[in-house]
Amino acid sequence: MMKKDYVNPVLAIMVAIVGVYLIVTTYPKWSLLGILFLVGGAFTFIMDTRRNRERI
Repeated sequence: MMKKDYVNPVLAIMVAIVGVYLIVTTYPKWSLLGILFLVGGAFTFIMDTRRNRERI
């Protein structure tokens, strides 16, 4: 149970890093996909921290 609380934010940060990497490396073609990764990662991180705060 404790481990799961740490996995989700780390996974969200990794997804956001992948999104930034996609935006920087393949700017004209895959920038939209990178933005989707970034938004998805940020959304997952925000929802997860909000859920943890409610539990506390």
